[in-house]
Amino acid sequence: MTYCLSIAGFDPTAGAGVLADFETFYTLSIQARAVVTAVTAQNQRRVLSIEALSPRCIKEQLDALLLEGRPAAVKVGMLATAAVAREVACLLGRLGDVPVVLDPVLRASSGRALLEPRGIPVLRKTLLPLATVITPNRREAEKLLGRKIRGRPGLIRAAKDLLNLGPQAAVITGGDARGALVDVLADARGVKILEGKRIRTGMVRGTGCRYSSALAVYLAKGRSIREAARRAQEYIRRYLAST
Repeated sequence: MTYCLSIAGFDPTAGAGVLADFETFYTLSIQARAVVTAVTAQNQRRVLSIEALSPRCIKEQLDALLLEGRPAAVKVGMLATAAVAREVACLLGRLGDVPVVLDPVLRASSGRALLEPRGIPVLRKTLLPLATVITPNRREAEKLLGRKIRGRPGLIRAAKDLLNLGPQAAVITGGDARGALVDVLADARGVKILEGKRIRTGMVRGTGCRYSSALAVYLAKGRSIREAARRAQEYIRRYLAST
């Protein structure tokens, strides 16, 4: 069975997390499976509480799924704690050359932290080198690099610096920024600017989750990283136009 795997948190509104990933996987015609890392109590406006699952529970979820075969691609989202981040790194090490899209989810749209501070060094040093592609937005990229990013030259430099942390490619997404929609991709070939048409909507949650899970689907279907990133950007544009 061919499936994509989401390793992420549970959002009861389905606005983000594994349920948003499942919606994306099924929309793009691929089977979905999930390893839940944390359960949140939240509504459309704010996160009230977060409870991380134990590393043992997370491992056992993957063990059960691997009895059905390896995933064609993995999307990693919310990790919540350093312990969970370390366990997920161990799990990814078991999957061999399966493409991994890492969305470094650090904070909810409402501002609530979704990864404890001591988890950020684990994310940076342990998980980034295991990723095929990382997909931070500007604020997440700033947190990972420890500096402000200003203008397009700053985005290009930041994407290159993220690449030096170990992933095969880094895409700084521009959906949360003002002005023209620009995603900046850095890989071994250099830097690619992916410009798109910005769709004016109200507050829409979970676009980062959906972008990274769409990118994972296209990698599972054999697309190159650059083509997968372009198609994922187009998918988000269609999604926003339909909301």
